[in-house]
Amino acid sequence: MFSEIITSYLIPAEKIKRLTYLMNAQSYIEASFNQAKMANISAALFESVLLKIQTITHYHFIGIIYREQSYILEGSSFLRLGDQTIEALKNLFSTQDAIYFQSEKLHQEKGEIPGLHSMVGIAMIRAKVPNDFYVFIGKEEVAKSIQWGGAPQTVNIVIENNERHLEPRSSFALWRQNIAGESSPWQEQDRHLLEIIFNAGKDFLVPNTVKCASTNSSKVSILTP
Repeated sequence: MFSEIITSYLIPAEKIKRLTYLMNAQSYIEASFNQAKMANISAALFESVLLKIQTITHYHFIGIIYREQSYILEGSSFLRLGDQTIEALKNLFSTQDAIYFQSEKLHQEKGEIPGLHSMVGIAMIRAKVPNDFYVFIGKEEVAKSIQWGGAPQTVNIVIENNERHLEPRSSFALWRQNIAGESSPWQEQDRHLLEIIFNAGKDFLVPNTVKCASTNSSKVSILTP
């Protein structure tokens, strides 16, 4: 009962904390793009904007693709990648109607993206109108080591009367499983942040167009838990 009481207080507080962060992030990201409207569009301008966005979102990869241009940040480095990278990113969408793609095992599921070899997690949105505007965020690999009790090879199958039965493990010796090629999981907050970057970037690059299909307003109030 005591733990339930504590949880009842902690969950609303955590939701308020997440919502406050999203509201602050949205204001900061929109302000960064609004300030950029005062200057001519250039690679240097996008480098500055993406670096500002990274300071509040902390994604290792942030990318914007519009037509044949790509503006991609990897860590603190601004990349100038060409057609091969753009095509590989666009081909992540399996159908013409899909507007959202995410993966925590990109290399296993789709293969490496040329020029972005260390990106193993990606969340990406594309616009239907215009159909050549994309925004993505990405993560590096997070190596995992999980310790288990009960070695897997000690599970036996016994056949009796032509029926198969699993016996309990005869040993509970500790064993360790190493998992590679995966990023940390994507959360609902990540998708909200991606939509914020998408809408602000689209307003900046493609004025007078509709916003992301999954949002009804440019304000973060639609994200209220």
